[in-house]
Amino acid sequence: MSISKEVFGEPTQLFILSENVINLLEMQWIGQGAYEGYLHELITERDLLDTFAFVDPTATYNCQRPDFVRYLVDWLKEGKSDHIFFMPYNPGGR
Repeated sequence: MSISKEVFGEPTQLFILSENVINLLEMQWIGQGAYEGYLHELITERDLLDTFAFVDPTATYNCQRPDFVRYLVDWLKEGKSDHIFFMPYNPGGR
């Protein structure tokens, strides 16, 4: 599934696996990309895109690597300073 540039600032591919569908149907959990996509839709409907921005979930993968903080700071510098960024962060989860 392709995610438009408007959500994460660049076009992104979101892969939906059968286990993702099963987890959603069983109301277990949903993936970060799906959750951010849903939030983006709500924010768009309420005309709040000038307030919020989203960090691509794949950008926070392996967030315990040594260069992660520098990478994140550089990424945020490219964004608008008056935006609130949604960034998925789950260092110990799945």
